[in-house]
Amino acid sequence: MKSVFLIVATFFIAFLLTILTMPNWSLWARPEWVLLVLIYWAVAFPEHCGVLTAGCVGLLQDSLTASPLGKHMIAFALITAIVVAMHQRFRMYDLWYQARFIFLFVVVEYLVFYFVDKLAGNSTMLPMLFAPALISALIWPWLMVVLRGLRRQFGLTAKI
Repeated sequence: MKSVFLIVATFFIAFLLTILTMPNWSLWARPEWVLLVLIYWAVAFPEHCGVLTAGCVGLLQDSLTASPLGKHMIAFALITAIVVAMHQRFRMYDLWYQARFIFLFVVVEYLVFYFVDKLAGNSTMLPMLFAPALISALIWPWLMVVLRGLRRQFGLTAKI
């Protein structure tokens, strides 16, 4: 029960950080908070946070950001499926090597967004996908340390 509370609380904070207003000059570099938290929990507890959780979180993200319904769900489910498949290997990497994967995952997320927008008929240009990916990758080591500290403080251990 503690694990569910902690997971929901961290997602709530990530949603708040996602909808937080930022200055116009910094909007292009907004980190993908919800995706980062989702990846952390998929690595730490793949039995609790899998593709179904990613789909639900993605739909909630779509409704919060007024995106086409299913846009985040597809991207989050795809990335979470990859992360869950490689979660044991991912844990063995050091934090900066994991950050390289985070960079790739955010790039994949933005490519999925681009193709979903194209399929929905929205005339969109390929966004600046490297800035949010780079910022998210740079935030990952510190976010990982904070979430790991919270998980240990709550007495939750990951099953390997």
